Amino acid sequence: MFGISHIESLVFIRFSLLTFEMKDIYIIFVRKKPNLIPMLRNHLIISFLVLLFAVLNGQAQEIVSGKSSPTKHTLTPEYQRGLPPILYADLYFEDDNNNSILEATEKARLTITIRNEGKGKAQGLTVSARDLNYDKALKIGSARTIPFLLPDQSIQVVFPFEAGMDLRSGEHKIEISVNEHFGYDMDQGYLYVNTIKFQAPELAFSGLELVDIGPGTAAIKEDRQLQAGELVKVKIIVQNVGQNVANNTRYLVRSRDENIYVEDGEGTLGNIDIGEVKEFWVTISPNKRVTRATNLPLYLTLTNQVHRGELTDFMLPLKLDQQPADPVVLRFHLSQNKIRI
Repeated sequence: MFGISHIESLVFIRFSLLTFEMKDIYIIFVRKKPNLIPMLRNHLIISFLVLLFAVLNGQAQEIVSGKSSPTKHTLTPEYQRGLPPILYADLYFEDDNNNSILEATEKARLTITIRNEGKGKAQGLTVSARDLNYDKALKIGSARTIPFLLPDQSIQVVFPFEAGMDLRSGEHKIEISVNEHFGYDMDQGYLYVNTIKFQAPELAFSGLELVDIGPGTAAIKEDRQLQAGELVKVKIIVQNVGQNVANNTRYLVRSRDENIYVEDGEGTLGNIDIGEVKEFWVTISPNKRVTRATNLPLYLTLTNQVHRGELTDFMLPLKLDQQPADPVVLRFHLSQNKIRI
């Protein structure tokens, strides 16, 4: 045991570092020594402060890193009137096929290069391109804004053009405006663009040839005529007589008589160029119950990607006991000015 004069108590209070609630109190009795007591006190105080700082710093980081709703801030430039700018513009129009004519379903770009040749900076510029001959099938990009354009500087603005399927043929006057915040606008400029309506393909039947001899056929009489009860091969010839390519062309041959059988009656012909001729084969077999003297109810349908210039339910000129007429193919002379998309 120590004498009471040689005893000094150290009191420890245990806190919850998260809630700052007092949990327990510890009293430790140590023997008095000249340097021990101050050293322990200082050590305990420093340790407590370090722990407290760590907890508070962790909570601060937790708050800073918390998620919050995004906030959109719009910066508005401050404009001050000074020396006036002098604005000029150069126009460059380019369409997809580089013929300077905007055709239906085609895209183009108008590049405007704006120059400031004045002594003052241009401020709050609004650049727009507007069609004065409105056509709802012609879409032009919306207006652009330029906060500042310093003297002797230039900048490019691009307006996309997009022509729809229903574009009309004509001349379009495009008004180019560059307006400045203090009214130092550029003089109006104009671009003239010629447009051409959609040049449709036209898929046509050109003729057919009947083969009743050879592999895959079963003729009663080999006379290039179709008799009831035979199975023959028929070559069908088609042509694009329109003014545009027929892309992704497909064919369908079907019978409306259950006694006439058609095989290989559906398929693809791919792209058919202007004036191009293509052919395909089908197998036809009327049974003995077919007796009609008129054209057999066999129908040809030709479709393409844009569904323009198609051939729908065309009755094939094919009769029993008659030789088909010779095919008729049109001749085309394509000039360099022919519009092609």
